[in-house]
Order: sequence, then structure tokens, then C-alpha cells
Amino acid sequence: VGTDSEKGSCIIMNTGQLFKYFTEEKQAGKTFFNEQGQAMVSFDICAEQTDCAFVVELKTPQGGTTPLFMNGGGKMLGVEIYPDATSHSDKEVEYEANRWYNIKMVIHGKQSYIDVYLDNQYWNRIDRPLSGFFNPDIDPEKAKIESIDFTVRGDWTMDSTGAVVGGGSGRFKIANLTYGLPKPSEMEEVAFVKNEVGNI
Repeated sequence: VGTDSEKGSCIIMNTGQLFKYFTEEKQAGKTFFNEQGQAMVSFDICAEQTDCAFVVELKTPQGGTTPLFMNGGGKMLGVEIYPDATSHSDKEVEYEANRWYNIKMVIHGKQSYIDVYLDNQYWNRIDRPLSGFFNPDIDPEKAKIESIDFTVRGDWTMDSTGAVVGGGSGRFKIANLTYGLPKPSEMEEVAFVKNEVGNI
């Protein structure tokens, strides 16, 4: 844990993995989805470079999905399953070093997809066609979110030509990590229902 002049207290990662497990929440019978079968994860992220990769994965008992991947070539994208160093998407966008971005992942459990919002604007949809993925109507136990995993991939560092050279390192800052239930809305901007599940 460190501090940032803009965000205050934040998590600073320069190697390895960070996991948020929901073991206590599962044991306490916490609500993971609202009546519409929706849940939301939100956080702010800042990369201090653009040549080192960073992966954010949501995991359930049925498997994982990767709504956010910052690759070692300065691109930000989302993919259905865990990426490799050269994964691409038609919705990828460039990210800048030392700039904060807000990411919101709205999980639509009954439809088995995730809508991703970048700085509160709709950006991307990640489909998981696996039957029942996130769906509390089919199997409430399997719909539980087990963890959110953050991984720095220095081995996926790229050079200026886009070639994977590995052996790199980088720093990523995470702030305001929150899990909760989204307010039902047809608008592109999304917000949390307060005091329902609580902050991480």
C-alpha cells in the first residue's frame, strides 16, 4: 500500500499477483447480484509505463474471464478468457502512462456477459457463452464471484516494434476498489447502490 498525489491511499504493484477473495462474504450469505442478476466491480488504475502487461480477471467456480487487459504495447482491451501477450480486440484503445482511468465492470449474470465502462462511458462487452456463467437463476452457488485477480506480467513486456521480449518490470497503482450492486439504469453512466454489499 502506498499513496498517490491524486488518489491518496492506493495499492502499488510492481510484480506478482494480488487477489481479493470473497470467502467471508460467501460464508456470510452476502448478496452477490441484485434482482436483475447484476453486480459491479469498480476501481481506478494507473500504469507508470506502457510496455509492461497487467491482467484483471474475475473468477467463479465455473472459471474466469478477463474484462481488462493492459498489454505491453500500450493497448487496453478485454477478452473472454485469460489472454496471452499478443491478444488483441477490435475494441482495444491506447492507454497513457501516469494517467488514472476508472474501470467499471457491470456483470449481467442472467445473460452471462459483462459490460465494461471506461471513465464512466460504455466501452466494451465481454460475452461468456458458457451455460450458466454468473447466472444466479441456474445455480446460485456457481454464480458466486470467488475472487478478483490482478497480475503484473513483466514477462509480456514488448519493445517498440511490438515484439514480446519479456524480462521487464512495471508499476501499476490501484485505488478505490469496490464491489457492489449497480443502480438499475438505462443511461450509459453507471453508479453503485449504497450500503448494499459494502466496499472491499
